[in-house]
Amino acid sequence: MNHRRIFTRAIAIALLLCTSTVFAAAPAADDPAPRKKSLSGEEKQAWEARQKEMKAKRDAKAKIKRIDINRADKAELKKLPGITDELADKIIAGRPYGERADLVGDKVMELGTYVAIKDQIGILPPYPPARKAPKPGEAAKKPQAK
Repeated sequence: MNHRRIFTRAIAIALLLCTSTVFAAAPAADDPAPRKKSLSGEEKQAWEARQKEMKAKRDAKAKIKRIDINRADKAELKKLPGITDELADKIIAGRPYGERADLVGDKVMELGTYVAIKDQIGILPPYPPARKAPKPGEAAKKPQAK
């Protein structure tokens, strides 16, 4: 019985301490809201220049034409940074790839080279299966209605 009383008091004290720290950390209702620091002229210009620079980088990244590693020929692959003749041949020999990271997983290239080109490569869905054209003497057979 004594243990229960001690345990109950310990829980009550812990709850009291937790609630007192929560209320102490909350700002009083009559305190004004924290104000944002206003920027000086130079700081504002630097901030605007940084915003323009970041927007230009995003736009440039969006305009990059990705090369499909499953369909690109050797000349297209060699345009990528770090891709040599030998590496382009290894990429072509290891096709098809299910995803870009397979280049590293299949040990076609090193991780550093992959990181340098990963934003410039992609994988398109596979070509649709080719349909066989009917032979010149054969007409396409249509099912007859009964």
